[in-house]
Amino acid sequence: MSQADDESWSQTGNITVEDHAEDLKLISSAEEMILCEFPLKVLFSPDNRHFVIYFDDHYDDDAIERDYFFAVIVALDPQGQWREKKRIIKTCKQPFDGYYLKPNFSPDGRLLIFNSEYSLDIWELNTDDQWLPAVQEKDQYGGGTIHFSADPCEFIRQCEWARVTIWRKAASGIWGQAETFPAESVTKISPNGETIVFNDHAGHTDIYQRKPVGELCAEPAGEWVRQRIEFSVEQVGFNQEGYLLALVPETDSQSLILFGLTADGSWLERSRLQTEDRIRKFCFSPCSRTIQVTSFLVTGLVVSSWQIMPDTDSR
Repeated sequence: MSQADDESWSQTGNITVEDHAEDLKLISSAEEMILCEFPLKVLFSPDNRHFVIYFDDHYDDDAIERDYFFAVIVALDPQGQWREKKRIIKTCKQPFDGYYLKPNFSPDGRLLIFNSEYSLDIWELNTDDQWLPAVQEKDQYGGGTIHFSADPCEFIRQCEWARVTIWRKAASGIWGQAETFPAESVTKISPNGETIVFNDHAGHTDIYQRKPVGELCAEPAGEWVRQRIEFSVEQVGFNQEGYLLALVPETDSQSLILFGLTADGSWLERSRLQTEDRIRKFCFSPCSRTIQVTSFLVTGLVVSSWQIMPDTDSR
């Protein structure tokens, strides 16, 4: 269903998601799979021009074991009707009742990344509105989370308990791994994908910042530069835009230290907040003008609000 300018709704497509006959010929359990229903999810692109239908990764004991799983890319045709555009198939080493195949659209809707248990696939939308494979890489560290940055030619893949990898598209148009970090020390990645905080319990915290374009930067635009803070952290939080960073030190859980991102891409301490007891959690307001802090007291939890004053040196 789609909504017109006059706010009326009309049917603009009828997508039937089923196993294709040519695919069923390649697998051993075809007869059982024809009779089996399977749970599906839908993810829309940010520009609402495409959506992906993919398998729910929830494992059901009653589900039939499959030899392969697939995702379907659906797009609007010139007549405004939704049509199946592309089908992506992933085969299993052995029949299984569930498969992790998570799609991720980039903010501009022109990049589609599939995270699976054993691979990473990058698909790009070309100028002819065709989805083409850019990377199909097998990886022993599968799954994880994708973080997109403001740069459409870069993203971060965070694999839990394995590693964090920064992927970048070169001038040649080829995607490749630009930086790799051990995941066990990663504490937080900013919402805009341009800052990664690493905590070392030995007594320091490393902030990796992607440098912006401009004459103030000594490093080439797009390079990641480390800034070290001489204490370990217990909690880390960003505001939604990613230019404010709040830290609670391991050695002083009653303090919250606020940093701001400057125009040259470095983090500068702006203020320190002191509570009466240990900070349990904190969060930024949607407008980034207030921090709400929840702390422990003998009598119970105390919630306090702290106003953030504008800083002309920060972004």
